[in-house]
Amino acid sequence: MTFRIGGLGSGMDTQGMLEQIMKAERMPLNRLIQQRQILQWKQEDYRAINTKLLNFRSTAFDMRLSSKFTVRSATATNPDVATATPTAAALSGNYTVEVQQVATRSTGNSYESIGVKDNGGASKPLTELFNGYNFQEEGKNTFTINGVNFTFDQTTFEENKDKEGEPWVYLDPSRSLTATLNTINNSPAGVNLFYDSTEDKVFIATKETGKELVIEGDFLKEAFKLDFDNLDSNYKEGQKAKVVVNGYLLERESNEFSFAGLNLRIKETGTTTITVNQDNSRIFDNVKDFVEKYNELVTAINEKLFEERHRDYPPLTDEQREQMSEWEIKRWEERSRTGHLRNDRLLQSVLTDLRNVMGGAISGLDINMLSQIGIESRHYADRGILTINENKLRKAIEENPEKIYTLFAGDSSRGIEGLSQRLTRALDRSIGRISSEAGRSTNIVDQSFIGRSIQRLNRQIDTFEERLERLEERYWRQFVAMEKALDQMHSQSMWLNQQLMGMFG
Repeated sequence: MTFRIGGLGSGMDTQGMLEQIMKAERMPLNRLIQQRQILQWKQEDYRAINTKLLNFRSTAFDMRLSSKFTVRSATATNPDVATATPTAAALSGNYTVEVQQVATRSTGNSYESIGVKDNGGASKPLTELFNGYNFQEEGKNTFTINGVNFTFDQTTFEENKDKEGEPWVYLDPSRSLTATLNTINNSPAGVNLFYDSTEDKVFIATKETGKELVIEGDFLKEAFKLDFDNLDSNYKEGQKAKVVVNGYLLERESNEFSFAGLNLRIKETGTTTITVNQDNSRIFDNVKDFVEKYNELVTAINEKLFEERHRDYPPLTDEQREQMSEWEIKRWEERSRTGHLRNDRLLQSVLTDLRNVMGGAISGLDINMLSQIGIESRHYADRGILTINENKLRKAIEENPEKIYTLFAGDSSRGIEGLSQRLTRALDRSIGRISSEAGRSTNIVDQSFIGRSIQRLNRQIDTFEERLERLEERYWRQFVAMEKALDQMHSQSMWLNQQLMGMFG
């Protein structure tokens, strides 16, 4: 910034005069900046609508999925024995489920106290807790759990860690018992070990039910006292679930599995009857949710189309902001920001396309319009908002769930597009047109109409600002020249005055 002092010779407020002149010269630039701001606001509004269109497109696409209309519910006469969640593939009817055996985990524990309690606790390093054990001796430095090799020897680990199909895990004997157990638990061995200070024993269990527990190695036997040949280890091998469904015996490793379109969850032995029915209430909720989301989209578009435009509140300039309080700025911008898409032709065409699809008929179908199932726009004043006659919709679902599904999904065997396909195609067109007008926020280079307009204004603003800098410099030079001329005239006047005083003195 150039530091200038004017008016020393003339006594005039040179700086103030220059600021007033430049303020007038800057007015066209302010108008360009305001035009750019309005375009940016329009772009933001368009993109917000496009985001809503894109979100609703996902909803419209999902309505062609059979899972939206083949919803099943399941009830169990004895839910303490087993429960089920039906999929779309489940057939309606009764399923007799007899649980003969529940899947369990393989478990075991130290057959006697391991001495940790009296030797400092689980936070102590292994070398202190088991100081009589040689962690580096060959044969003692490695043990295996469910095919995963654990070693206390760094060299052994480096030599074997890259062997294909043989997982190796290094255990640092200078770390605590707690840290060592955590490392084993986080390994691919698929087990959970924990130390109980009251019993002073290590307990082990498979993470999954129905899995065998195989352990080998001197460390497990000598330090952890885990020896499944010793009856005091209380080793219990995990068993698989045995379930008879409608007379068919199933054996599964887990208590949660799928069969005949049912996701079964086994809890205890016993017998229960699971009844599967069409869940019409869920179908109703899916259709209702679709209509509500459509109405939210239409409402958002209508809000922009009918939003009041306050033309007396243009975007604020920097000079105006400096003279206003924060409350005044906020109040002004609330008015200045709205109404830039009022009566917008592009949004009107988007809304028209949506209404044509939602209100149109699909030839070739028995139920070919939403109005036939109780969904329609009652009055033009609703501006495209749909209302649901819930009783009529529920009755249609109870009587013709397959035909309602066909209304949305169409009939591919006859080449008939459903409401979902027509709607997604209309949405794609609208999203494309708005993107051409306002671009996308994810685009690195914005080649949309508004984007190019903003770029053009940016160039004009840069050029205008450069021109104002040159103009201000020229005005300042002129003021300086004026100051010099006035100073020279003042000097000459003083000289003449001295000469006259000498003549008559």
